[in-house]
Amino acid sequence: MGIENKKVNVDIDGDGKPDLNLDLKTLIIIVGGIISLTMTYSTLTKQIDINKQEIEVAKKLPPQQSLELLEQKIQFLTPFKSKLLD
Repeated sequence: MGIENKKVNVDIDGDGKPDLNLDLKTLIIIVGGIISLTMTYSTLTKQIDINKQEIEVAKKLPPQQSLELLEQKIQFLTPFKSKLLD
């Protein structure tokens, strides 16, 4: 009988009969899942705090001018420029 086949009997209500029959593999999976969820939550909350700080810094920066609109206007007006110069 290997260690992975060991059973853990849990008596919740105190009547002397086991209410839960868990093996070691199941317990390891449950503990690993809880650790994984805790680490994910911790990482996400840290990332949210970092993003909030970056947003506050970005609010203090001057607005950037979009060059795409200017380039569209130049492309549109270029044919008219040659007509005006002639």
